Amino acid sequence: MRATQKDFERIGATGCYFLSIVYIAEEIKAGSIDIYQAYMQAIKDKIMGDDCFVNDPAALLRMLTGVNWAITKEGADYQKALGEKVILRFERDAKPLPFGHFVVEGEHDKVEFDPYGESLTVRSGKIVSKRVFRRA
Repeated sequence: MRATQKDFERIGATGCYFLSIVYIAEEIKAGSIDIYQAYMQAIKDKIMGDDCFVNDPAALLRMLTGVNWAITKEGADYQKALGEKVILRFERDAKPLPFGHFVVEGEHDKVEFDPYGESLTVRSGKIVSKRVFRRA
């Protein structure tokens, strides 16, 4: 299938969780991943919708790395253990609903990778939860 501008628009608009998982997979594999190819495969495998809503984040990371993963959702105060990969969910007040954004955690709640670059949600929001990936 040929890439379309609409696909890239969806990835850019709502793909922060997807792109954060791809970033983690690239670290694990120590190499780059074709984002569009990963997007299309995840949709085909029903791991993710075309709107980038990730139905099964552990399956997505497994698809990208070839390694089995388990995932839990933890509170904002969770401190990661050795070997865990953590994605932070930030929220900021917005009307009519709060706006959320996912980024990859570095050390001690610091942002290692923001798919948007420097998002307003990270700059003016707060961490509300964490997605913790562990080898299964």
